Amino acid sequence: MLPTRSFEEPKNQDIVKSDRTHLQDAIPIASSREISGWRNLIEVGVEDIRISLPRLYKLVLGGTAVEAGLNAPKGFDTLIAQKLQKIDYRSPLRERSQQVPCPDR
Repeated sequence: MLPTRSFEEPKNQDIVKSDRTHLQDAIPIASSREISGWRNLIEVGVEDIRISLPRLYKLVLGGTAVEAGLNAPKGFDTLIAQKLQKIDYRSPLRERSQQVPCPDR
């Protein structure tokens, strides 16, 4: 999607359209400028996802909603993370190291 947007910017440089400010004033704007804004939104979104991925890879697999590991065998979280990595070997999924302490463990 990004290469398409970058390609469209120079093609639409001479096309001027009417746009509105936040105060609803009508202003002329080049279509290439609008496309540039769309491209920037995509770039920022992709970067936000890239930044958040390391945290998303940490799986909470305690076996319960409160992450205590209650009602799950010891090592359950590690085992499941390993099995998921076997399904997709490129995946950096892993168990989250800090879980809520459980009094009976």
